Amino acid sequence: MDFTRDTDINELRRGSQPELVVDREQKPQSDIFRFENRDGLAFNEYRAFSISVADNPVRLCMKTNRLIKVMPRYDLLYNIVCDFGCHFIALVFPFMTVKIYGNNLGDLQGMLEIQRVNKIEEFEPRFHVFPKDVDLATEPVITEIVIEGSDIDAEQERLDYLERVRQDEEDALRAEEEQPGG
Repeated sequence: MDFTRDTDINELRRGSQPELVVDREQKPQSDIFRFENRDGLAFNEYRAFSISVADNPVRLCMKTNRLIKVMPRYDLLYNIVCDFGCHFIALVFPFMTVKIYGNNLGDLQGMLEIQRVNKIEEFEPRFHVFPKDVDLATEPVITEIVIEGSDIDAEQERLDYLERVRQDEEDALRAEEEQPGG
């Protein structure tokens, strides 16, 4: 089975449980963890976007390399703005604008127009590897996703949460130190 943008990831997962494999061949300076199914397909092979082959999806899932994911509904998409060089796409929603930068984004723009895209993902070299058969001169690659105007700043919420966790850990350590015999 070929892993292409047209393949639904759920189809890949059906029938086989992923195994954790350490791939040291592609980046010898660090370990890359790959999840593989019985067919040997890596779940972290990078694809800029995936499309729904069955129905038009209700939501569009967009993942940034800052570990932020937004999932607005397609029916709230007001406008799609793009350049002719296929390096920029903006998705305008009433509550936010999502700016997508990269290379060879023409196919992505076409699939967004007919609301077939179910996932858009920014390339992150720490998590992704390119499949061996990919021609980077023609393959879509998203280099940056910028979310503007959202009511909730997800990145700040994540940082605030991590700060609260750090503070709780410090408080627990202080409490242990203050206990008699500790």
